Amino acid sequence: MRPVRALLALSVLTVPLSGCSDGPPPKQGDPAPTRSVAPQEPRAQLAGLVAAALDRRYVTSYTYTPKGGPARKIDVTLGVDGTWKIDIPNGALGNTANISVVGTKDGTFQCGVALVTAPATPGPATCVKLASPVPAKYDIRIQHLFTDWLPPLTSRSAALSVAAAKFEAPGSCFSVESTSASIAAPVDPGTYCFQADGVLTGARIGAGTLVQTGAVASPPVSVALPGPVSGGPPLQLAALPPAPSPTPTKKP
Repeated sequence: MRPVRALLALSVLTVPLSGCSDGPPPKQGDPAPTRSVAPQEPRAQLAGLVAAALDRRYVTSYTYTPKGGPARKIDVTLGVDGTWKIDIPNGALGNTANISVVGTKDGTFQCGVALVTAPATPGPATCVKLASPVPAKYDIRIQHLFTDWLPPLTSRSAALSVAAAKFEAPGSCFSVESTSASIAAPVDPGTYCFQADGVLTGARIGAGTLVQTGAVASPPVSVALPGPVSGGPPLQLAALPPAPSPTPTKKP
């Protein structure tokens, strides 16, 4: 009987061990377990969106409400070669003159397109080259949202604090503030909104608010000045002061 007992013991030892697992084996094709990823902090989120904006070129329109002025529709054109143009109805002389601000390889230009009070068929626009940096009385500020303010928004070393914000524009919005009182801020403080593809959808800065209202269209290869360059002075944004009334002469 000893050989029989030995065979029984051997059969017990050779039972598959898979039956001793705590649960059923995973089915073939089951997805691998996923690991939760912490959301990016607001500054990193904004930097990623602005990195896309640096290479994004498009044509679209916005509702622009300047500080202390009525809302108006403006058009923004960002050329493939880095040139750009912003058309602003009632943008100068205290909301009485239409202007375009244009950036080319030769600098920034202000072009007077037509006076609001002019005839229906005004003469050709003329352009004036602006100094660099643009003097405050000629600086509409909103062109910086599409140009030189973008790189600082991607820099971790810029003296800026960033937080998520709510605004009436679509996309992701962020509040941007300066963290240094002794160093000039690289961008104006305010609210900045971008879509995932880098399109600026809205902003609120000291100069006013901007909310995208038009569809995004393909950009031109380059943006040209709408008129010849003249040597005259540019139009200041604020209304000109009234001319002093002539002093009456006394009769002898």
